[in-house]
Parts: sequence; structure tokens; C-alpha cells
Amino acid sequence: MTNRDHDAHGPRRPVRPGVCSNVARMATVGVKGCSAMSSATNEIDIERPADDVWKVVRNFGGLTEWMPGIDSCRVEGDDRILEMMGMELTETLLRLDDDARTLAYGITKSPMPIEHHEATIAVTPIDDRTSQVTYTVNVAPDSMTDVMSNAYAGALQALKSQLES
Repeated sequence: MTNRDHDAHGPRRPVRPGVCSNVARMATVGVKGCSAMSSATNEIDIERPADDVWKVVRNFGGLTEWMPGIDSCRVEGDDRILEMMGMELTETLLRLDDDARTLAYGITKSPMPIEHHEATIAVTPIDDRTSQVTYTVNVAPDSMTDVMSNAYAGALQALKSQLES
């Protein structure tokens, strides 16, 4: 497992040790008038074929089945409205590519101080029985990166637990 976690200020501690790894975190230059944006990538290996994992991940409205802390999820067009931790937020589906096993979405409405958010989940076969799931987020302000990365690391661990049980 590789844990490389850094930003403009140098090395940072890993988001979560263990099977989830935060493999990239990089501050980027903000556009004038906008906060700096940063990225984080978490990945996990799951002992299930990529097609099986993708069936769960690609279900844009099925988050309550595997992501911890989601009380409800309803889909309206390209949006999913989530209720979690006493708040509601809206995420918009940006891309769904079955051939590449990639889903991207952005938070478009949230009580959290998010100026920009785009997350991508990709499922890649390692072999016939094992997959790697990668969850990447680009977010502004960069102060939200650890919050998002920790949430997605927990989601990957929950997905692994569900699919391997």
C-alpha cells in the first residue's frame, strides 16, 4: 500500500491507515476571486470481480446501500438529494461511463461551505476476482479536502465490507 499525502506545505499524515490509502493530495492555484482547490484520491482493493463492484457503484440512487451516514437518497433527473447528519445536500451526475466503469458527480447544493466539488469513482479490474476502486475528489475551498477524503475513505471501506461479506 502506498500512502503519499502532501500539499503546498509539505508532507501530511495519511487520512486513514489500513487498506484505504490516500494516494494523492495536491493544492492547486485558485482562480482570482475563488478559493484554492485541492484534490485527494483514496483507493481500495476489493475481492470481487469489477463487474460486480460496478453494479453497486454505478447505481446513482443506491448510496444508502453502501455509504455510511446516508439516511435517505432520492433521485430527481440527474440529481440525487441526500439526507445525512441532519442536513440535506444535492449532488448532480456529471458522467456515467459503463465501459470505463467511471461515475462522476458534483455537490451543487449544500449547507457546508463548498464552492466547488467534483468526485469520481472508478472501478478497475486487477484480475478476474479482484478490483480496485478509486475515489477522487476535487474541492474548494481546500479546507474541505480532509473532510471529503475521510468520508470517501470510510465509504470505500464500507463498500469493501459489504461486497466481501
